[in-house]
This record gives sequence, structure tokens and C-alpha cells, in this order.
Amino acid sequence: MGGVESNGRVVWHDCMTTDIDKSVDFYSKLFGWEIKDVEMGGGAPYKMIHAGEAGIGGLVQVNADDNVPTRWVAYVAVDDIDAACKRATTGGGQVAVPPQDIPNVGKFSIIVDPQGGMIAPYQSATGDLGPEPEGPNPVGQFIWEEMMAKDPAAAANYYAELFGWKSQEMDMGEMGTYRVQMRGETPEAGIMGMPPGADNPSWLSYVHVEDVDKWAAKVNELGGKTVMEPMSIPNVGRMSAHIDPCGTAFALYKPDKTTCD
Repeated sequence: MGGVESNGRVVWHDCMTTDIDKSVDFYSKLFGWEIKDVEMGGGAPYKMIHAGEAGIGGLVQVNADDNVPTRWVAYVAVDDIDAACKRATTGGGQVAVPPQDIPNVGKFSIIVDPQGGMIAPYQSATGDLGPEPEGPNPVGQFIWEEMMAKDPAAAANYYAELFGWKSQEMDMGEMGTYRVQMRGETPEAGIMGMPPGADNPSWLSYVHVEDVDKWAAKVNELGGKTVMEPMSIPNVGRMSAHIDPCGTAFALYKPDKTTCD
């Protein structure tokens, strides 16, 4: 999971699930991920996700009785997690999980922003996050984060303070203004207005696939549901949105070739 120049980089993803066995079965079959047990020094082992040789995330059991919604949570690198938590609360958010140590790895926290979006600042113990990816992450890995916000402009300002992202606005016609969150010259995430009928601001994680339509059909075959049918956006790519068998939202994305050049 390197230093100050990587502040604001999305580096990891955890799936908070009420049925970890069902989630392991679904995602390993859908994406071909290898999910290995990693002992964390007490308690149940951590289910770490590998896409090929790359570790990209994990799955964590949550208690259904605690009324915690299942979700994918993105981890974003910061150089000082305590300072990040202070920025989070100063901007009107809440620290849902105070900074926690991961032995020999680093520290993480979970933040709920003022509109209800959940994200996790992460501070590496060594400052080494691995090499910067050249272009989009490979097929089978997470490739994009997107927030649906009630007030997209306010959300963009909040994350600018939290992670140092700079907002680059794009006119998407009927879809409104799309705010690309830039880490220096690198697009890191997007923020847009909530679609009609939606009422819970949230972050959505996209996985890079070779064929969105093929993988969307596979989601349904494995017991998931499609909430947004595959659609293409010119000069951006093709995407679809889904819910896994435990109710966790995620999306599929194949970038247009021009976005990768």
C-alpha cells in the first residue's frame, strides 16, 4: 500500500460485507480474483484480494445486527492521518473509525463526509505505495472512484481540503457537470449529481473489465443485480452498475481507447 507526492492516491479497497463467504464466492468467480487468508494477529484472518500478482484489496465481515450497510470502501493515501482526520472534521465530516494501526503496514481511518459518503484515509508505515501506474490500472483491478452527491460543488470543495484534489469540470449535457478530481496531472476520481430517485450520497468503485456487456451478464448469472444497464459515453468509455448478492454496489468500466492514450 509513496511519500508526499502520492498524497491523494487511491491505493486499496475493502468490501464490508455481512456474508463474507458469499462475497468471496461471488467476486472470485466474477473477476477471477484469488482471495487468500492473511493472519492479522488475532481474530479472523483478513481475506486479501489478488488480481494476478497484485494485491488490490480485501473483504471484511461486518455484523448485520449493527445495521452497517455493505459497501466497498476506497483507501486514499495521506502523509499524516491525524492531520487528515482533523481536516475531515473541520470540514463538517465525521471520523467513523479513529486511526487504527495495521502492524508493519500503516494506519487507516474511516471518514464519513458531510453528505454521507464514506472513504478511508491511509498512511503507509514506510511511505512506499509502490510505483505509480502508467495509465489506467489493468483489467481485473479497480480503475475509478465516483461519488454521487446531493451538492457536487460542496463535495468537491470538501475533498480538495481533505486530499488536495483539484476539481476539473466537464459539461456532460443532460447529465450535468462532472467534476474530475485531479491529483496533480492524474485523474483520481469523479463527483457528479445524484440521479433521479437516488437519495443516499455515496462513493462507487469501478472495476476494469475487457467487455462490460459480457461481465454485466455474468453478474446476473452469479446472483447479482444490474441497476444501470451497460451504456457508452463518447470519448470516455462503456460502463454499468450492479449490486452483488449481499447488496453491495459496484460498477464495471472499459475506458475508451482515447482516454488511455
